[in-house]
Amino acid sequence: MQSSDISRSDGLDRTAEQAKESARETMHEAGRQVNETAERQKYAVADQAGSVADALRKTGDELRQQDQGWLADAAQRLAEGADKLAGELRDQDMSSLLSRTQEFARRRPATFLGGAVAAGFLLTRFMKSSDRGEHHRTSNRTSAGFTEARSDVMGTGDGASHVITPTGEEVQHAGPQ
Repeated sequence: MQSSDISRSDGLDRTAEQAKESARETMHEAGRQVNETAERQKYAVADQAGSVADALRKTGDELRQQDQGWLADAAQRLAEGADKLAGELRDQDMSSLLSRTQEFARRRPATFLGGAVAAGFLLTRFMKSSDRGEHHRTSNRTSAGFTEARSDVMGTGDGASHVITPTGEEVQHAGPQ
C-alpha cells in the first residue's frame, strides 16, 4: 500500500471516528432533553394528581351530604390514593415509575382497570356536581298526581315553574309562584 493510500485511510478513519463521536454527543443531548421534558411532565402530572385528590375529597363530601356513604368512602380512599400517587411521582425517577406501573398492571390487571373505572366514575360525578351552569330542580307531587318542578338556573333567579302531567306532558307557568 502506498503512503498516500495510508494517509487517505487514516483520514477516513478519523472522519468516521469524528462522525461517531458527534452522533454519540447528539444522542446524549437528545436523551438529556427527553429526560428533562419527562421530569417536567412528571411534576405536572403530580400536581394534577393533587388536584384530583382535592376534587375527590369534595365529591366525597357532597356524596356524604346526599346520604351515599359507600360512594363517599370510595371517593375518600381514591383521594388518599391520588395523594400517594402525587407524592410518589415527585419522589421517584421516571424509569422506576414506569417499571412499577407496568409491573402492577401485569400483576393485578383487574385492580388496575377497576381503579381507572372508579376514578373515572367519581371524576364524572364531581364534574357534573360542580358545573356552574347546571340547572337545579326540585319537584313535588301534587294531590292530583301532577308533579310540580321548579327549575332555577344559577344566576337568573327566574324560578320558572313547570307542571308535569301524569301523561308526562310538561306545562310551563310564567314567573315565580
